[in-house]
Amino acid sequence: MSTSLHDLPAFADGGAPVEGWPLYESVDRQTKVYSDDATIVSDPEEGRRSAWKGFLGYP
Repeated sequence: MSTSLHDLPAFADGGAPVEGWPLYESVDRQTKVYSDDATIVSDPEEGRRSAWKGFLGYP
């Protein structure tokens, strides 16, 4: 497991983000994205989310 993925079990077990992982809020939708490097991204799926807005079953 890569070093950046070591925070996932702690997050799943405790339900709270680890240091450097901001709480998720619907205003800015900061999300931890794992690829070559783990980064925090604001609203990474904004385009997809906006496209589905208003459809039945989607907020």
